[in-house]
Amino acid sequence: MVGLLLFGPVLAAYIYYEVHSVEVKKYTVPIKGLPAAFDGFTILHLSDLHAKEYGREQKGLIGLIHRHE
Repeated sequence: MVGLLLFGPVLAAYIYYEVHSVEVKKYTVPIKGLPAAFDGFTILHLSDLHAKEYGREQKGLIGLIHRHE
């Protein structure tokens, strides 16, 4: 019974973390012969944002994106 009482808050904390967390990974990919116009070019890839909310109108997510430009 005690195990069940502890499991609920742990599960709630895990779900909260999963809904409100973002993982950012940065990679530098050297491309031989890339035109100079693309020097410093950045590609952003977002995925797996299922049911996540980052503030009103996703402003938290937009702010995170701008901090990594």
